[in-house]
Amino acid sequence: MQSPPPGGSSKNGQPGQLRVNPIQLLRWIKNQVELDYIVKAANETPSLYQRSENELIVSPQQADVVGRRVRSTQSRIREFLWPSAQSMRGKCFGTKSFDDTCGKAANTMAGSTAWDAVSTVPFVQFALADYLKVFAMPTALGISIGLMVLSNVAGKLGANRAKGREITATAGLTLFILLSTVKTLLSGVGFDILVNKVGITREYAKDLAKQQLVDRQNTLNQLQTLNNPKLRNFQSSCDALKSQLQKTDKDLQPKAWENIWVQAFGTFKQQESMRGLTNADILQKYGGINQVPGVCKRFELQQADDLAQASLLQTRISDWNIKIGTVPPLQFLKAEFPDVYKDEFIETSTGAIEIRSGQTVVGQAFQQFFSKLADPARILELGVSLFWMSVSVILSLLATILLWALSRSKEMKMSYETRLLPYTLQLLQAYQENLPNALIASRQRRASDSQNN
Repeated sequence: MQSPPPGGSSKNGQPGQLRVNPIQLLRWIKNQVELDYIVKAANETPSLYQRSENELIVSPQQADVVGRRVRSTQSRIREFLWPSAQSMRGKCFGTKSFDDTCGKAANTMAGSTAWDAVSTVPFVQFALADYLKVFAMPTALGISIGLMVLSNVAGKLGANRAKGREITATAGLTLFILLSTVKTLLSGVGFDILVNKVGITREYAKDLAKQQLVDRQNTLNQLQTLNNPKLRNFQSSCDALKSQLQKTDKDLQPKAWENIWVQAFGTFKQQESMRGLTNADILQKYGGINQVPGVCKRFELQQADDLAQASLLQTRISDWNIKIGTVPPLQFLKAEFPDVYKDEFIETSTGAIEIRSGQTVVGQAFQQFFSKLADPARILELGVSLFWMSVSVILSLLATILLWALSRSKEMKMSYETRLLPYTLQLLQAYQENLPNALIASRQRRASDSQNN
């Protein structure tokens, strides 16, 4: 609030009272940016001028003209979502230039938090989609608005570094910086989910297809080098039994030797029944390798099966390597790995293919965004998402600088100086009492000017 206008002394003036010239008071009130709503209410107040008696009758103003402005629901909601310039400072001091500075800080801060809130919604929505289903969207919206309000509150606290509020201001500004940093890091990812979900799905399918080939190649290497865990288990068991046979005397311990022999090769009858049969016939007869009598026989069959599977798998991998470069990844997975496709993707009613798990969407979006951001050759693929994050970074930095500078200004500290309050109250009271006289004097002056002309 600017310094009060000089008031003329009066013979009737009493100690403790402030006498103000009506015209000076009216002009002063009109120059106070924080009192513009009072001027507007006064201008809209019904009045009646009686020419015969040269008297202006003004309808009494409602007593809560100030309270209605401050306590209205619309005003409160607006202050939470988009703080005003006046809410950034105290009520004891203010000038138009200082309010312009507060307004720039408030608008930059609110713009930064609102900008980040837009990209926070899809990020939180997909993170909660697996748990909240249809309620994920309203919950994400509520969380985003809550974070935006919390950031605004923290920013306002950070701007108030009046006497005794230094620790609170530091904590508020620190909280604002932390929230802005987190939301800025997520802004590009969230906006990428919002505008590039199809691209994220396609990239994930491509990586998933490559991973399937890598897994199959690793399996092929195991089969070709005879390192299949199942085969190695059979081999170790067979070698152990053969070692026991060598240590056991058949003549001295015939029963023990026979028992070890049966475990390793099966009974003589079982061996005779398998003589002349192919491996496929033996597996069909016993229903699987694990049911074939004799660990050493199982090792023999498993080794032959691994080599056969390796030959088939090598041929399939060669075909897959050709297809993966010519067929779209989603179509490739659906045709060649249907189980993986069914587990990871879902087809919507409109025919679009989406990632089944919301958490997978968030994880892939995060991974893809920052991997492209770190790769100069792919950074331009981010497109509008990179632009969104860049704007978020700029707004957050500007808001932090403006809030810090605002908290250090003398005007901010003066706005919380309560010693100016008595002057404010006296001036407002004088304004209410002298408004009719000021309007009459203004009308008389205009009438006098018109007569002189």
